[in-house]
Amino acid sequence: RYVLSVVDSSKYRLATDGSQFVNLRITGDWIKTGVNAGCVEAAVMAGMQTARAICGWPSEISGEHAFEKG
Repeated sequence: RYVLSVVDSSKYRLATDGSQFVNLRITGDWIKTGVNAGCVEAAVMAGMQTARAICGWPSEISGEHAFEKG
């Protein structure tokens, strides 16, 4: 399935640890990655964010905050 990337909808996307369930991490191009698009780059960033949430690595992800306003 494809998740439509509506303008200014990134603020509603969950972070990898945003499910509010203990020991559950979510990942995919539809979570909050800094890229408001369904693409392989966002999926890779999401996987890296999930790895960081689990084991602390990688500490920095290139482009993670590149498109944030402000």
